[in-house]
Amino acid sequence: MSLRPNRPKSLLLLALFNACLSVGVQAAEPEAVTEPVIKASAGDYRGVRQGAVDVFRGIPFAAPPVGALRWRPPQAAPRVTGIQDATRFGPICPQPVRKSYIGFLKGLEQNEDCLTLNIWKEAAPAAPRPVMVYIHGGGSTSGSGSFDLVDGTHLAQQGVVVVTFNYRLGVLGYFAHPALTRAASAEEPLASFGMMDQIAVLRWVKDNIAAFGGDPTRVTIFGMSAGGQSVNYLMAVPAARGLFHSAISESSALNMFQPYYLDRRGEGFPSLGSPEGGKASYEELGVRLAKFFGIDDGPEAAERLRNIPAASLMQYQEKGFGGLFEPVIDGRLFKQSVGVTFREGREAPVPYIAGATDWEGSLAAPFGGKFIATRMSSLGMTREDAVRLHGKIDDATLAQRLETDSFLGSQRWLVKRHARNGFPAWLYYFTYKLEAHRGEFPGAPHGAEVRFVFGTLEGLARVQDRPMGTKISPSDLQMAKTVRGYWVGLAKTGNPNGGSRPKWPAYTVAADRALELGTKVEAKTVIPARVRFVEKQIDGGGI
Repeated sequence: MSLRPNRPKSLLLLALFNACLSVGVQAAEPEAVTEPVIKASAGDYRGVRQGAVDVFRGIPFAAPPVGALRWRPPQAAPRVTGIQDATRFGPICPQPVRKSYIGFLKGLEQNEDCLTLNIWKEAAPAAPRPVMVYIHGGGSTSGSGSFDLVDGTHLAQQGVVVVTFNYRLGVLGYFAHPALTRAASAEEPLASFGMMDQIAVLRWVKDNIAAFGGDPTRVTIFGMSAGGQSVNYLMAVPAARGLFHSAISESSALNMFQPYYLDRRGEGFPSLGSPEGGKASYEELGVRLAKFFGIDDGPEAAERLRNIPAASLMQYQEKGFGGLFEPVIDGRLFKQSVGVTFREGREAPVPYIAGATDWEGSLAAPFGGKFIATRMSSLGMTREDAVRLHGKIDDATLAQRLETDSFLGSQRWLVKRHARNGFPAWLYYFTYKLEAHRGEFPGAPHGAEVRFVFGTLEGLARVQDRPMGTKISPSDLQMAKTVRGYWVGLAKTGNPNGGSRPKWPAYTVAADRALELGTKVEAKTVIPARVRFVEKQIDGGGI
């Protein structure tokens, strides 16, 4: 599928989340030394051996979501007789190729048949290893599990099995229309197809990962930005319960009490009420799209919608879908918001890490102060509030601070609730800047922690247009080992502590301490009053 760049004309938040693209190009495929073969329940796969790590790429975890399966829950991939080639990454899911992303996506195949996963494992594990399943970021409109950012080699060398994957994005991943609702069976989940893909991956892992040396009873989900959002949604959705045993949400923020609903009437589930926050319903957004393509709500509407070329859908999406791409309260998969779930103590009772960087505002930086009024309104903030909390600063700087505060406030609220509910939780605040670039940026940008976790810092040199820096020092690499150690520690034991790493105390409301992952790694109280303002808005149901 060929997609051409289009100038984005989306809403503020959609523009900001689209900026979350998982930075990187598709990982290089080193020459194979041997070709290991794994026999699993889903099939037999031939991968490649890279030193002491075996890699399996492009394994289908679901049937191609095309034709009659577009905008349907993922179906089981048919078992193929014989050994399947798993030496190359599969196509990335359809996504717009904007001007700023051409360097990342140019030349990569895009196809609706994109539901594949990738696995990194030790070549000869002595015992079943814990599993770490990564959910990529990109505002639910961009990204892939095959970018070099998330190469699992370094993590696998620490004694875990790493899984990355693709999931449906944008309008192909989050969509509803009355005709599709009527065509679905009574219990069939609706609208949140990208989230359904993520649950399908976890089910595949449960059934197959033992063949790859993984322990299906020790699965950690982790993700950044939209992937971090997904972790928080998976913590809340009953369908994912029991499919993972610990969770890490990185650089994420979400609308805790302001979800999208399937429709305005609440037909079939009237207790859900009507959409909050003045948002259009998802079926309403779908009707607008259908009208654009000349499709009414007649008996053939569902079939005609499924026949729209994917490239045309991407072009429509870029012109302005009218909303964000995020899970929808459909009364089937999701019955309540994440905020309500955590407030009532109904989230997954698993060890949980969440945090943010000190310059999440890097997302807002390209827009200056252009959308400051909208951002302040979304946080329930007046000009008087802004001056009281931030002093008299220009709108561009204020926009970046508000973005940072919204991320940290959202993550801290979830950690606090999880701890209050009696479950182990840890909060982090990532402030480490690359040693050679400490005078160039105001802080650690959005998602900076990901390359430290994966040990892919060297890949920054290939990404010249992102504000993260490209010169890597021994101190930077040592910091990556420390951060990676915490993440792997949680996966192995359910607790990030161990070894010679500084102690990371579990979060308690009384102590209110986070681990600052900075030039000095230490537990401290780092939450300023302006972040508490955001949390009060969440408590009041305004976010």
